[in-house]
Amino acid sequence: MLPASVVLPGLALVLSLVLTPLARAVSRRLGVVDRPNDRKIHGTPMPTLGGLAFLAAFLLVLAASDAGFFRASAALPESLRKAWLWGLPPVLAIALVDDVRGVSARWKALIHLAAAVLAVRAGLVLGPEIHVLGETVRLGVLSIPLSIAWIVGVTSAFNLVDGLDGLSAGLALLSALGLSPLLFLAGAGGAGTAALVLAGALAGFLPYNVHPARVFLGDAGASGLGFLLAGLALAGTGLPTGLGALAPLVVLGLPVAETFLSIGRRLVLRAQGRGNGVFEADRDHVHHRLLRLGVRHARAVLLLWTVGLACALAGLASVRATPGQGAVLLVALLLAALASVRALGYLGAPGDLPAVEPGSDRSS
Repeated sequence: MLPASVVLPGLALVLSLVLTPLARAVSRRLGVVDRPNDRKIHGTPMPTLGGLAFLAAFLLVLAASDAGFFRASAALPESLRKAWLWGLPPVLAIALVDDVRGVSARWKALIHLAAAVLAVRAGLVLGPEIHVLGETVRLGVLSIPLSIAWIVGVTSAFNLVDGLDGLSAGLALLSALGLSPLLFLAGAGGAGTAALVLAGALAGFLPYNVHPARVFLGDAGASGLGFLLAGLALAGTGLPTGLGALAPLVVLGLPVAETFLSIGRRLVLRAQGRGNGVFEADRDHVHHRLLRLGVRHARAVLLLWTVGLACALAGLASVRATPGQGAVLLVALLLAALASVRALGYLGAPGDLPAVEPGSDRSS
C-alpha cells in the first residue's frame, strides 16, 4: 500500500490538473483578466483566477485526510490548522478584490498584517528560544513581532516574484519540497506531509502557467501561496542542529531576498525623492532586471528556478552542518547575494539598464 506522502500529493496533482482549466474558463467568463499596461510584461489579457485551482486542490486533499478518507503519517499541528483557518480567508478575500477590480497596496498590507496577527494568536509563533548555529537564542517577547513580520513578509514575497510565467509557482514548488524534509526532521510530520501536498497541487498547476502561460496565479494564488508557505516555514523552526531556525529561511531564500531588496531600494528612492513609496509596484524586480540585461523570458525563469533549487538544497544540507560549516555557508550565501545584486546593476546609477517593452518577450 502506498504511503500517504505519495498518495496525497498525487491526488492534489490530479485535482489541480483538472481544476485549473475550469478556473481559467470561469476567469474568462467573468472577465477577471490581467490586462497589459506599462508595468506588465505580457502582451494579451490573461485570466487570473488560476491560483484558486491549486489552492482548492490542496485544501480539498487536506480536508479529505482530516476526515479520515486517507491516513496521513501524522496530524497537522493544531496551531498551523487554526492559523490557516483564521488567517487565509482574509488574505484570499482582499486578493480576490484586487484581482477583480484592484485595491490599494496599503489596504493589502493592512489585511496581511491582520491575518498574521490572527495566525500568531492561533499559536503559530516562534518559540521563546530557538537554536542557531549550535547556540540557543532567547527571543522572549520578541518571538511575537518576529513571527508576525515573517508571515507578512513571506505572504508578500511570492507576490513580488510573480512577474514571469511560472516563476512564483515554480519557486514555491521548490520551497515546499525543501521544507518538507525539514519539517519531518523537526518532528512536524503532519506539516511535512502538507508541504508535499502543496507541492503536488503546484505541480498540477505549473503546466498551465509556464511560458507561454495560459493562466496566471493572480493575487489570490500568489498571496495565498505565500501565507501557506509562511506557516509551514514557521512550523519548521524547531530544528536543533545545523542552521537551526534559519534553515527554513534559507530554503525560501530567493523570494525572501527579493522582498528585502525591494523594500530597501524603494526606501532609498523615497529618501532621494525619486520613488512613490514602499508599497507602490514597479518594474525593477530581479526578473525585470534579467530581461533588461537581454536574458529571454524562459531562460530567466529557468535561471531563477536554479537559484531557488540551490537555496532549497543549501537549507537541507545545513541540517547536517557543524556550527562552523553553517557559518561558512551563511557567509557564502550572503556574498553570492551581494555579487548578484552588483551584477544586476542595483549598485549603479538609475537608468543604467534599458526598459522592458510590454509584450516584448512573449514569443521567447
